[in-house]
Amino acid sequence: MCVDDHERFRDIVVTAGKTVAIDESAALGSTDGLITLDNGGIRTAGPDDDWAQWTGPITSIDKAIRFDGQGWIDVSHPTVPVTALKTFSGDGTFEKRGVGTLLLTADSSGFAGTTLVNEGKLLVGDENGLGKLGGSMTVNDGAVLGGSGTIGSGAGSLVAIAAGGTLSPGNSIGTLTIDGDLAFASGSIFAVEVDPETGRSDAVTVTGKASLDGTLAHVGFDGVYDPRSTYTVLSAGEIEGQFASVTSDFAFLTPDFIYGASEIGLKLQRNDRDFASLAQTANQAAVAASVESIGFTAGNQLYDAIVMLPDDPDFIRNGFDQLSGEIHASVKSALIEESGIVRGAEADRLRAAFGTVGASSAPVLAYGPDGANLAAPDQADGIAAWGSAFGAWNKFDGNANAAGLDSATGGLLVGVDIPVAETWRVGALAGYSHSSFDSDDRASSGSSDNYSLGLYAGSQWGGLGFRSGLAYTWHQIDTSRSVFIPDLTNALDSSYDAGTFQAFGELGYQFDLSDVQLEPFANLAYVNLDSDGYSETGGAAALNGASGSSDTTFTTVGLRVSSDFMLGQTKAKASGMIGWRHAFGDITPSVTQAFAGSTPFTITGVAVAEDAAVVEAGLDFDLSPNTTIGVSYQGQFGDDVSYNGVNARLQVKF
Repeated sequence: MCVDDHERFRDIVVTAGKTVAIDESAALGSTDGLITLDNGGIRTAGPDDDWAQWTGPITSIDKAIRFDGQGWIDVSHPTVPVTALKTFSGDGTFEKRGVGTLLLTADSSGFAGTTLVNEGKLLVGDENGLGKLGGSMTVNDGAVLGGSGTIGSGAGSLVAIAAGGTLSPGNSIGTLTIDGDLAFASGSIFAVEVDPETGRSDAVTVTGKASLDGTLAHVGFDGVYDPRSTYTVLSAGEIEGQFASVTSDFAFLTPDFIYGASEIGLKLQRNDRDFASLAQTANQAAVAASVESIGFTAGNQLYDAIVMLPDDPDFIRNGFDQLSGEIHASVKSALIEESGIVRGAEADRLRAAFGTVGASSAPVLAYGPDGANLAAPDQADGIAAWGSAFGAWNKFDGNANAAGLDSATGGLLVGVDIPVAETWRVGALAGYSHSSFDSDDRASSGSSDNYSLGLYAGSQWGGLGFRSGLAYTWHQIDTSRSVFIPDLTNALDSSYDAGTFQAFGELGYQFDLSDVQLEPFANLAYVNLDSDGYSETGGAAALNGASGSSDTTFTTVGLRVSSDFMLGQTKAKASGMIGWRHAFGDITPSVTQAFAGSTPFTITGVAVAEDAAVVEAGLDFDLSPNTTIGVSYQGQFGDDVSYNGVNARLQVKF
């Protein structure tokens, strides 16, 4: 029989093995009526039902139910609980069927029959303790009994948890009272949770005797525990026996039960499993060992968050990765790579000054003291001023140890140079840029304001050219990272300074082949990055980092090519370069840092590309005898690192 919104009844009697099936639109009539189940039952709609007038799962039964003989309530929807709002009565058998959850919130202490929980979950009492059910009860294999109400009718009432059945008191956290005796059969399960913020735990209070016969006790991960507190999880007038075994969902804690004459306490003990035993990478192992050094007895929030993690290796490793502070090491790699922009600008200016291969056709701003030489080539005597606007993007792929990093920078360099000793030219530059860094897999980001000063010098002896320079860049670094671990959510920030010193030298020899110029070259560069210490703020996972230094050397060999041509009436130059760069020294920067109360640990970030192909391509156009515009592209590809940069120029002669 199906009941929908067109059928209303005051009293319903279900017998002879029949079932009343109802969905959300069912109107069972006056709430003062009564459903009598005598070898019959009620079935609520489930997601697999194919009723002609099915409109959705029912959420409550607002009618009293009397059990004469055997009656059942079948809750078939697995995720939508059904609440019985009115009382149960009678002395028959109430059978809970179906995979869903049935919640009893009325005072059914007058029920004098037997309850069989055969499937799904039965909750007696809501989170406020409203709900009672008299009589005796058996929880069978695969079924669960919970709630925060009262079960039983005093002496003679028995709640029996059969093999495979589970007693899980509370609606999340709560106390279930049994007015009578409680008996756990061998193979039954007792499952509890704890809430340290309120000091409460799931508990069962038994007015009579509690018998533990080979029971498996399980402590789940749904609660967040204070690992140094003892929680009372069962009290009774008399306790007989002990739990046969105890399991938990924790990786680093083992539950221990403390037995008294009338109480059983739960205490979580640190087991002998090292944090680092679940690490897979060097960074994870370093973090794990450092957190472990804080110690179980310290009462440290960070330590407690790790020690209470569930026994899920991937979840734990993710926690170690979040704590690593990799961003501080990876930022070093990004700044070392970006240093090439400054020395590249110095080398480009020297090539332009002597009109060699790959140079633009004029400096940005150039003037000579002799008005007759206004249209002189770049290598003419006199002071020259120039400027270069740039943007660049680095992508560092993650490796087996560190997560990937994306960085971007943009800025402006300006310089001035003069001729010295007939064949030499020396100059100075200054510049500003802003860099940003993102490591999404570590929920980390950062930025740096960069201020640069540099000197450069070069000469040309026939086809042989020499270029050299040095520079220093001041970095003002800000970082932010987030930690999301159960019971530990931190937003961590830091600000600190760093400085990059670099020097380079380059030799090239130019060959003229008709309208094409070629220059094989070799470049040697040294980069030193010194970073100050830092102290993060924002929570227990904050890191204190030590100052550090990285020394990296680069060698680049390659070939430059350029050619002048006419585009209509406009003079133009096309240039390009292809080469191979090799890095050695500190190509995988590291940082040494510590949590409050921990031993220091060292982690590494993404690596500078050890070997990479480098390419350049550029175009310059003379818009007038005194004005040139140009644009160029620089690329670098290799060893899980890619770099793409652009440079725009406006060049005016005075």
